[in-house]
Amino acid sequence: MGSPRDMIQRFQDAMSLVQKFGKPDLFITMTCNPGWEEIQNELLPAQTAQDRPDLLARVFKSKFEELKDDIVVKGVLGRVIVYVQVFEFQKRGLPHAHMLIILNEDDKFIIQRITIELLKQKYRVKRNNLSYIKLY
Repeated sequence: MGSPRDMIQRFQDAMSLVQKFGKPDLFITMTCNPGWEEIQNELLPAQTAQDRPDLLARVFKSKFEELKDDIVVKGVLGRVIVYVQVFEFQKRGLPHAHMLIILNEDDKFIIQRITIELLKQKYRVKRNNLSYIKLY
């Protein structure tokens, strides 16, 4: 695990999924927040979150599994056909995860509408015609 050969194999597996199902629709990143209540409640008075990498990893994994369950099992963003996930640790020692998600063809339109609505809210777009926004 983690050897160059393993990493090449994982990359090739991910690329074969793209070849079979098409380009990913969503790229989701999640980073551990040392200020999460579950972490802060378990620290001793003089400890910082960086002193407890075991706690950071355990809480992060739990929260990530909850997010993954919402997306993949419950389908809050649409029906997921396939997904790939990677875990990393940042230089500060915080766990970090990336997910690539490919949605069912019928649900891709939903994500486009959500994205357009978020863009409207963020940039306060008053026009109904958003043809100048391209979604890739």
